[in-house]
Amino acid sequence: MSSRRTRNGPTLNFKAVLLGEGCVGKTSLVLRYMEDRFNSQHLSTLQASFVSRKVSLEDGRRAQLNIWDTAGQERFYALGPIY
Repeated sequence: MSSRRTRNGPTLNFKAVLLGEGCVGKTSLVLRYMEDRFNSQHLSTLQASFVSRKVSLEDGRRAQLNIWDTAGQERFYALGPIY
């Protein structure tokens, strides 16, 4: 976690990396959180995808969420520590 100051106080920065076996729902969780939808025909993630979202916290502070969705196939396991 890090922060930077804005007009309304510091913006907190959070990074989440989703790791796990293939076809367990990592991308579905991201899609549901970011777009409030579900795609039953989703294709496997290749390497990784990145999404970012600004949110307001209950105490009035702002936070930047940075989410990495990694591939679950065995051949991509080595990429996990990079993110």
